[in-house]
Amino acid sequence: MDSLIRKRNAIEHPGGHSGHLHVHDFQTMNHDGKIGVLSPIWRRNDERSEHIESEMSVLNTNLFTFCEESILLFLECFPKPSILCLQQIPEDKRRSEYPVKYKMGLNRKGIQMVQQCKPKTDSD
Repeated sequence: MDSLIRKRNAIEHPGGHSGHLHVHDFQTMNHDGKIGVLSPIWRRNDERSEHIESEMSVLNTNLFTFCEESILLFLECFPKPSILCLQQIPEDKRRSEYPVKYKMGLNRKGIQMVQQCKPKTDSD
């Protein structure tokens, strides 16, 4: 994250404490007669160039995690029925098309209450 902040600062204050940001857009290359495309890269001053897409992917993941955890902290502040709790869904149980990480579920007290319920029959 620090790297991205410094890159942003280099854009907003060129030549300042964070120096200059150098961005190279898509580029074509010819290697042994084969033409390829290089993805955009960027770097600050004399640092090693990084692929913009990979840094943005990390930023995206970090922002989603931050938002998700902020919402959970917010929800924890509200009173909820004593039989409910927030539960983290194990990674192997998450759906890739809908990667929900947390859900509301029954705590031990709630599970005990459900187990004590007598199912209704047609004669009831």
